[in-house]
Amino acid sequence: MLTALALVATGVIAGILGALLGLGGGVFLVPALTLAFHFPIRIAIGTSLVGVIAT
Repeated sequence: MLTALALVATGVIAGILGALLGLGGGVFLVPALTLAFHFPIRIAIGTSLVGVIAT
């Protein structure tokens, strides 16, 4: 449960930073997923891509 909450918080923070700086949230999301949560790079990129397509 704590991991799910941390993932949601990471997504929200990446979205806010992306919006404030005029960048996509994936710029922050992919490194956060790979470095902090140890996701494989392919999964992190795919997750970011789904977020971009969905929004």
